[in-house]
Amino acid sequence: MTLTIGAIMKEDLWYSFQETGRELGFHPFWLGARMESLDKQNLTKVAGVIIALDGLTVLSSLARPQFLDTVFAAGLPVSPDSGQIADRMGIADVIGGEEDLAAWLEKIVTSSRNGDSAGAGKVIVVWGPHGAPGRTTMAINVAAELSLIHPKVVVVDADTVAPSVAQYLSLPGEVSGLVGAIRNARLDNVSAEVILNNAVNFTLGQYSFGVLTGLTSPGTGRGLEKQGFGVILRCLRDSGCVVVVDISSPTCGLEIETGGSGARCEVAGVALNVADSLAVVSHIHPIGVARFCREWPTVSAAISTANIVGLIRSPGSLDSPEIEEAAAALWAFTGVGNFRFVPDEALAMPWGLRNESGRQMTSKTARHNRNLEPVARDLLGPSGEGATGPSPASTRGTRSWVGRRVMQFRSK
Repeated sequence: MTLTIGAIMKEDLWYSFQETGRELGFHPFWLGARMESLDKQNLTKVAGVIIALDGLTVLSSLARPQFLDTVFAAGLPVSPDSGQIADRMGIADVIGGEEDLAAWLEKIVTSSRNGDSAGAGKVIVVWGPHGAPGRTTMAINVAAELSLIHPKVVVVDADTVAPSVAQYLSLPGEVSGLVGAIRNARLDNVSAEVILNNAVNFTLGQYSFGVLTGLTSPGTGRGLEKQGFGVILRCLRDSGCVVVVDISSPTCGLEIETGGSGARCEVAGVALNVADSLAVVSHIHPIGVARFCREWPTVSAAISTANIVGLIRSPGSLDSPEIEEAAAALWAFTGVGNFRFVPDEALAMPWGLRNESGRQMTSKTARHNRNLEPVARDLLGPSGEGATGPSPASTRGTRSWVGRRVMQFRSK
């Protein structure tokens, strides 16, 4: 299980905290620079909290907050008064080095195993701007990873501009499973079993998931219905399914309209509003980043979820400065931190897909990279938030966060 760890610390420490998260495999969430101004609602998004033990982060006049009794909390010694602050706040776990941090994280994992969310239903939407950033490819790969974690995974091809999940998976696409499910959703008390009668089951080796294939005439939007689509997503989620929804980039406003392009945009709006988690995909090149930023305000206004996982696609040959520049630009505009880099070779799918030359790929010739496993777990949530906080900064060539802070403290 991938943990989200909250941080109450100044921004200079937060930058290094993100690097430590990448090194040790947890995801950072910035809770603010001062404990007194903490938004307690954000505590529901983290599995534990690390607090910088200094007089600015924890004011001497501050009484011990009640939240320390309900979450795992650890202190980071960054001042000569750190020991006294830890005693006053009742913080027993003080991180003196990387071994201490690893042991504290393991304690959280051990305690959380019984409450793992792997059996719960979720609606996960995959979005990216126009210009082929790889939404469908990402959605299928994420669904495959989720099928190894969760017993019931369904892919819904709700791309109303260029539906292609059936083509990617070499499935029959003459009849739209999505339109059939929408018809069934008009019934009173429709069940997930009835909806899934319209799905095609895809199985290859250890991967297995259902697919509601997309529109057969996407140009008309025929068969789409806002209410029915919402019923489908909620019904499948309530039955315990993890639903991965591939949507098109909104080419118009997400206001309620009827027929034609309005209905097509309406479907994207419903998916974004219902989503528990949102995977946002951008290409690494400046044009792709610009498209993402241009369309993001429309998307962000429609979403209701706080669990947003950012993904940057690119050829694997790019240097890390290019990745960092793209991530920083995307953060500056969206506020979504810690975009993950997903090289194209990590999306080589081991099933009956066709590569660029049109030759059939097989499980023997296509290599499936498990780099998407942490992404899938992040999207399952609720402990899988992406890093949220001040702008990411490059920490290449620096000492690890814990090691550097402890060394600075000891040298005083």
